[in-house]
Amino acid sequence: MPGVIKSFIQDMSWRVRHVAADKFCELAAALGGSMAQSDAMLDDFVRLLSDDEPEVRTAAAARVGEVARLAGGAQTIKKFLKPMGSGKQPGQSVLQAIVADTDEPTAFTRGQ
Repeated sequence: MPGVIKSFIQDMSWRVRHVAADKFCELAAALGGSMAQSDAMLDDFVRLLSDDEPEVRTAAAARVGEVARLAGGAQTIKKFLKPMGSGKQPGQSVLQAIVADTDEPTAFTRGQ
């Protein structure tokens, strides 16, 4: 991501990071298709999902579905789903956001 946006994501103020998480999709879309699917962009988003502040993590988790649509299937699997198999489990809110936009009911969405 360009330096200015990256500085928002790494800012010392959780409120700045919260806004960056909340507006992440708008920022990524403004940068264009190839940047929206880049490893750097998704790494920055994953950093927001792992933030120390719950408010930032919640704002990022609310955008997982949108980010997944922007990133495309291959990048979504690579950045969100594969780490789950490696023991690096995301929080429940992240998992719910990943599957929330699917039309097909899964064991996860049924609460099993």
